[in-house]
Order: sequence, then C-alpha cells, then structure tokens
Amino acid sequence: MTDIRTNPTPTECLDILHGILEDEIRQYAAAAEKMIRKNEMLAAGQPQGLGKLDRELLTLSQKAAQLEKDRRALMTRMGHDGQTLSDLIPTLPQQEIPRFTDCRERLISAIKTADSLNRDNRDLLTISLQWLQDTIEIIANAITPEAASYTAQGTKNTAQPAANPATLPQSTINHSA
Repeated sequence: MTDIRTNPTPTECLDILHGILEDEIRQYAAAAEKMIRKNEMLAAGQPQGLGKLDRELLTLSQKAAQLEKDRRALMTRMGHDGQTLSDLIPTLPQQEIPRFTDCRERLISAIKTADSLNRDNRDLLTISLQWLQDTIEIIANAITPEAASYTAQGTKNTAQPAANPATLPQSTINHSA
C-alpha cells in the first residue's frame, strides 16, 4: 500500500482510504470486545483488571482518532476537504461505490456498537457507585452513634430530643461577668 506522504495516484488514494477505513473498523471492533469484557467484569463485581482494560481502551481510542485524522487529511488531498464519506461515495468511480458503501456501513455499525456498549458500561458504573455510596452510608451509620443518643455517663438516652432548638430551655448562666 502506498503511503499518504508520497504522491499517490487517484487509485492508490482510494486504496489507502479503504485501508484507513478498514483499520478504523478493526479499532472499533477491538474496543467493542474490550467493552464487553468490561461490562462483564462490572456486572460480576470484579473490578480487578479494569485499569488495564481502560488503558487498552484509551489506546484503541487514540488509534481510531489518529486514523480519522489520516482519513480527513487524505480526503482533503483528494479534493474532498470537509466532506463525509457519504459525500464522497457518489463521486467515486462506479466500480468503487459498492466497496466504499459496504465499508461505510460496517464502520457506522462498529461505531454504534461501541457507543452502545460504552453507555451500558457507564450505566453499570453509575449503579456500582451508588451501591458503594449506599453501603458506606449504612456502615457509617452503624458504627457512628448519634450524639444525642447517649448521656454524659454513657447510658442510652431514651428522651426524645426537641424538634426545634428554640424550644430548648435557655441557659441561666450569666456570660457577661
């Protein structure tokens, strides 16, 4: 395959573009596989390995972003600056249209799959964090008695505290002395 930095022919540009799109599809498919694994780990409550998985997902995301930049640069070089793949396809030679239409559809599908899995993982993380927060509150409430529940001697105070501080008896100590 000809490198984009050389002076490729129009046919070579199409082959390079197709290769970039295929690489993008592979990156999104690999990310989807990792997101499925992440989803399984979150659902099973097994956080071990999530950090490694997140680093791998970040690497895949960076590669996909670079491929997208390469695709845009190549399309600019081909005279299609700022155009989408959908804009490009009708301008291609007739024999190339099916190849690029198929590639576009597979890329859209791969992106939608990765996006859906990412939303699922976000939802699972939200649920997990809420469960963790609720558990911490339950534990904290169980080990931290309310201050008003015990007297100065350490015995349980059975009197109900006043609902309004204004209704508590006022101090008779003269603080001005």
